[in-house]
Amino acid sequence: MRADDIAHAQKVARTSTFDIGQVHKKFKTTWDKVYPAKLLVDLDNS
Repeated sequence: MRADDIAHAQKVARTSTFDIGQVHKKFKTTWDKVYPAKLLVDLDNS
C-alpha cells in the first residue's frame, strides 16, 4: 500500500486493535467536551 492512500489509512485507523488506536477512538468521542483549566500554581512573582 502507498502512504498516500487515504482511504486505506482511514480503514486501518477505524479497525485498529492496538491500544493507541483505542485511546484515539475514545479521544475522538470526547474531544468536544471542554473542561476549563484551573491555575494550580501562580508563577507570577510581581
